[in-house]
Amino acid sequence: MKTERKGILLVIVAALLWSTGGVLIKFIPLSSMAISSFRSLLGLIVIFIFYHKQKLIISKTVIISAFCLAYTLIGFVLANRFTTAASAVVLQYCSPICVAFYMFLLYKRKPKRNEVIALFGALVGIILFFFGKFSGSSLLGNVIALSAGFSFGGLFLINSRSDCDSYSSLVFGQLLTFVIGIPFLFQEDYSVVTVGSIFAILALGIFQVGIAYICFSIGIKHISPLEGNIICMIEPVLNPIWVFLFIGETLSIYALFGTVIVISSIIFLNVSQAREAKKNLVKQ
Repeated sequence: MKTERKGILLVIVAALLWSTGGVLIKFIPLSSMAISSFRSLLGLIVIFIFYHKQKLIISKTVIISAFCLAYTLIGFVLANRFTTAASAVVLQYCSPICVAFYMFLLYKRKPKRNEVIALFGALVGIILFFFGKFSGSSLLGNVIALSAGFSFGGLFLINSRSDCDSYSSLVFGQLLTFVIGIPFLFQEDYSVVTVGSIFAILALGIFQVGIAYICFSIGIKHISPLEGNIICMIEPVLNPIWVFLFIGETLSIYALFGTVIVISSIIFLNVSQAREAKKNLVKQ
């Protein structure tokens, strides 16, 4: 019981740290690529220090997974620059729905009834994000966020394979993100950087990426996947709240309804899958 409580607490801490991503990114007066690069470098250092004894493995699946992670990380920062923080994080959280789509596309596995309901609900929610008065940049931000959701879904799918080492893909994904952003680091006007933005960069890399991942990786071992998924819903809920409180960014009524529908669809999918797994276990 104590270990389960510890697991829940650690995953809550991870979700809380992840939820600060949107507001911290909007505090930094640098390009998205530069932010992504600094963020991944700092996160990589923290993760590597904590797991320095763990061996790295290079394989085809690890490389593909690393590219998926790099695109997801960069896409999230880019999306936050072009659209609202809520749109960026919620559209990225459509990844479980994307996994069901990939399973059908790659393995010809027909989605189950609960997956169809969740897919339909998420699709309705996603469409609502594209309603209302949008500038060209916010539309682009929504498209980038949605594409990051697909890459995030691909990351989950690949990491679930027995021939993929999730730790190695995490390290190489962070390293790849840092390397891709290096050319942009030399094009920045650092005269606009303030003490506050420096702290925001440090917080992004050290806490929002590094420590958050460590907390999650330890905590998830002591709780069920369903508990972990539902606790992680703290991130898309709190992310826009922090941005509203500190930046004053608001959501359109369409995006607000879209957020509720997407999150509800994902929770429904997780709960229904857990119930189905429990029934199958009882039958055995």
